[in-house]
Amino acid sequence: MFSLSATGRTMILVILATAFHPGSARAQHHQHERHAAVHHRHKKAFKVRTYQKCPRLRTRVAVVPPQAIVIAHKRTSYRFHGGIFYKPVGSAFIVVTPPVGIRVNVLPESRRLMVVRGISYFYYYGTFYARSGSGYKVVRAPAGAQVDTLPEGYEEVEAQGETLIRVDDTCFRPAAADGKEWYEVVDL
Repeated sequence: MFSLSATGRTMILVILATAFHPGSARAQHHQHERHAAVHHRHKKAFKVRTYQKCPRLRTRVAVVPPQAIVIAHKRTSYRFHGGIFYKPVGSAFIVVTPPVGIRVNVLPESRRLMVVRGISYFYYYGTFYARSGSGYKVVRAPAGAQVDTLPEGYEEVEAQGETLIRVDDTCFRPAAADGKEWYEVVDL
């Protein structure tokens, strides 16, 4: 055995206390592991794939990107940039999924094109669009549509005896086949 000075013993105690303090990263990691284990015991285990480098839904921002365009819809002047909608709230903005019926001229390059029951839709960041004239109109999510990515800010909900993922008014059922995962729009 070895002996430590009073200063050495004090430093070790501080290190140990810090490592397992509820606010420390190590303690939070252990708490997360326990939470995840409980989560997987009671619900279907799945990992939700989300958009990278996009703001989380319902995030409050003080300013929107300067390139954002203004889109007026039913007395609200939304801002739209890079496929993301911002709704004014007081002197700030909230990241939102847009209301059905709002129109845009362009979609992000990374949008997905899909055909559901013979109708073409475009999807990006939790929102479905259909062609409308020379632009695109936000439409209700078509039941049966399959997407591979959801925006941060989704909720897990219990419905019809299973765990679904809800993004505002749209519910998705996680599914997988042949090593691929996706989320299918379900009507409730």
